[in-house]
Formats: sequence, structure tokens, C-alpha cells
Amino acid sequence: MGADQLGIALTLPLARPQRSPHQVRERFVQFSRGIVAGLARLGVSAAFGGKNDIEARGKKVAGLGIYHDASGGLLFHASILVDLDIALMMGALKTSFEKISDKAIATVAQRVTTARREAGQPLTLARARAAMAEGYAEQCDATLTPSDFAPSERVGIAQLEREKYATLE
Repeated sequence: MGADQLGIALTLPLARPQRSPHQVRERFVQFSRGIVAGLARLGVSAAFGGKNDIEARGKKVAGLGIYHDASGGLLFHASILVDLDIALMMGALKTSFEKISDKAIATVAQRVTTARREAGQPLTLARARAAMAEGYAEQCDATLTPSDFAPSERVGIAQLEREKYATLE
């Protein structure tokens, strides 16, 4: 989707997995607060909206996901659009050539926005990352700890990239 997309992943154990639609929506709202506060630090007014989005001026600026593991773990994931190359995104999503037209790109551009566009100023990925960490510290009394992948994880990532994402299928 481009180099200027910021991913956030939060993992935590849950004593009782909450899977009803109402409970999942509450989790989305709860975990999106740090992102909304981080965006505010960048001068972007945003809120949780739709099924699983964060919106600024009615346009999607971040997509959210939640996964409950059978063992009781929870993964919250967010993709924040600091900037976006729509043509690259549509290609990555394996959109057929016929659908990658000026009209299709314009349609996507009407429904999504970026933090950089909404902030109205140059915005680096590093600044956006710092703002999200500050937002989570403020809203959730949590410290996000940057980490890197273990060597074994890097091997798995490379294999997945080769076998699934670097193919023409």
C-alpha cells in the first residue's frame, strides 16, 4: 500500500474472550482511542466510524481489525494511512487491470484520506509513529514498546513473502 502506511498491533490475553458484535465494537472503540488522540496531536480531527474504521471528515484514514485466538489472546491491528498510493494499493489487492482506471482511482480517493492530507502539512512516518505512541500513553495509560522481529520470524516472513506475495497469482 506504500511506504507511508503505519501499522499498529496490540496483543493481550483475555480471561473471557468477548466475541459478540456489541462487545467487538466496544473493543474497536476502546483500542481506537489512542489512534484518535495521536491523530489529534497531528492536527487531524478523527473518530471511530463505520464498521471498523477511523474517519476524518467522513473519509477513512485508518482501518481496524480484531482477531480472537482460541487460547484467549486478542490481536488488535490498525493500518493508518499517513499517505497512500492508490494505484499501488489496487495493484497489491490484485485488482484487475480493467478496474484500475482513472475513475476507479477517483472513487477510492473520494472515500479515503490520509493523515498527511488532513494535517495540511508535511508529515513523516516517524512523527506519526511518535504521535500514536503519545496518543496511547494519554488515552490508555499504556506505553507502546517498539520491537523488532526475531531471526526465526524474519525467516517465516521471507518465506511468506516469496510464496504468497511475490507471485503473480
